Amino acid sequence: RVFVPAPVSFGGRSLARWGLAVSRAFGDLLSKEPENFGCPSVTPGGLVIAEPELQWAEIDPASDRFLILACDGIWDVLRDEDAVAVCARQAGAALASHALVRHAFAAGSADNLTALVCAWRPAE
Repeated sequence: RVFVPAPVSFGGRSLARWGLAVSRAFGDLLSKEPENFGCPSVTPGGLVIAEPELQWAEIDPASDRFLILACDGIWDVLRDEDAVAVCARQAGAALASHALVRHAFAAGSADNLTALVCAWRPAE
């Protein structure tokens, strides 16, 4: 979570502490332009940007079975290897996604839980 370092004024109200979950970075003006809302201690350019960080990886369809896209609530409690093991035991992508969310919940995740598993070949 990202917080503005000083109170801001928005819609006629003073907000002492405004926080932003990273998933909201695309549309939250108070965190993108806090200097325009009475928070002069922030350098122009804001606290967050909506430009994603990208990484490229080669996928080998002969050996790679699936791709896991999941939010931080999953990764807060599961290592990559554990998530792969949970998904690999399932009969399909939809079941793998559900199992991953259930497993993270059972592991005590205190954050939101969202997972998408994309599979290009069936379970073995």
